[in-house]
Amino acid sequence: LYLVARANAGIIVQRWTGSGWQRLATNDPGWADSNGWADVTNYSTIQALDVGGDLHLVARANAGMIVQRWTGSSWQRLSTNDPRWADDNGWSDVTNYSTIQAVDVGGDLHLIARANRGIIVERWTGSGWQRLATNDPRWADDNGWSDVTNYSTIQALDVGGELYLVARANAGMIVQRWTNGGWQRLATNDPRWADDNGWADVTNYSTIRAFEHDGTLHLMARANAGIYLLRY
Repeated sequence: LYLVARANAGIIVQRWTGSGWQRLATNDPGWADSNGWADVTNYSTIQALDVGGDLHLVARANAGMIVQRWTGSSWQRLSTNDPRWADDNGWSDVTNYSTIQAVDVGGDLHLIARANRGIIVERWTGSGWQRLATNDPRWADDNGWSDVTNYSTIQALDVGGELYLVARANAGMIVQRWTNGGWQRLATNDPRWADDNGWADVTNYSTIRAFEHDGTLHLMARANAGIYLLRY
């Protein structure tokens, strides 16, 4: 068990020993307030995850994405400003940066995010990012996806070694599976967690969670009357 967080002076890494926390790193990397990391467009994108048994750290700086791998004693910088999801490319827009997600699929690190024109998928090759999809699916601003009730529900996850994408549109839930060449639409408006059924209410849509259990995709959310639990 690892615990990773940003303090004012930079990143802290702790490992659970069974009886207490062991401090592994302090202010490494130096994502400090004085380096601009008090900006919500940066610190809110920080994600720690296990990829192939190694701890990785991913975040968006003003000039683009940063990837770090824990070596056992310090962070190794794997990439900087790649992909270039920079402020001057529109990524300081909350409808974009807040959707950035890192996910391990079959031992490969993937990045998923919504740009103004649709979803972007990137895979880490070991030396750089490979663009797998652009504007696919086309969850674009002009299709209503700049609405917080929609873009904030986007979730990417590994289910049985395959990449899935789940989100709530105005008419209900959408499920997509990556097929090595593009997204395959598995479900549309199912379940029908639609605006006209009360799901534009922040107390409902903000609780939607997708997760994998026993190799199967599950959805959980709180409706006005209580919790829903669904299996695909």
